[in-house]
Amino acid sequence: GMAVVAGTGDSGTSGVGGQSWPADIPEVVAASGTSLQINNDNTWANETVWANSGGGCSTTYSASAWQSSLSNWASGGCGGNRAFGDLSADADPSTGAAIVIGSSWFLVGGTSLSSPLIAGMFALGNDLAAGTTASSVLYQNAHSSALHDTISGNDCLGAGQQHCTAGSGFDTPTGLGAPRGLTLFQSHLPEDFNQDGHINLLDFSMLASKYGQSGDSLGRVDANQDGTVNLLDFSLLASRYGSE
Repeated sequence: GMAVVAGTGDSGTSGVGGQSWPADIPEVVAASGTSLQINNDNTWANETVWANSGGGCSTTYSASAWQSSLSNWASGGCGGNRAFGDLSADADPSTGAAIVIGSSWFLVGGTSLSSPLIAGMFALGNDLAAGTTASSVLYQNAHSSALHDTISGNDCLGAGQQHCTAGSGFDTPTGLGAPRGLTLFQSHLPEDFNQDGHINLLDFSMLASKYGQSGDSLGRVDANQDGTVNLLDFSLLASRYGSE
């Protein structure tokens, strides 16, 4: 019921697994880093691997079921060992957070930035039930509407290394990708709007009642958390219809 988040490190991937304890502990959410690009209106444009982000394959811990069941695990995973990171967020100091000290502004980064960003999203999601392992929830909810999949860049320190280059789907430099809204952090099925354990006509009814509305008070009915209830939300609900 509590999310523990740790950075994968700021020294790249050396190819020696397990160097980023406690991030490689399976129950810990391992936070990797990206370089974030935004549009002129401050909307998301793109993310690539931050070259100094750490991660890899643990030599200490085995992979949990929620990792080893990934569709691309055999080709992109770490065999029977735990892969880390799990999730990524902005960590590049050149695209990082703007802070002010005295009268001077600075840009700061590192996985010490991506870690509290991800921890803050867990807090805003506010939905981890007692006994729920936070890292497992991310894999349970890892559908395309909840994530920006980072598919380019690497944090390799040398030629010929494995597990340090981004690709489609899960990869060790960025994990599942970067969060897109808060549905990723909610331990119930995101489309189970009335939280009765079923996705059924009651949920469709709730969605229909809000169709065409926009704003920041739509709550769970805005399935992909884009601020508008529209056909994308109906599509997400239909893809999970009958799920429990």
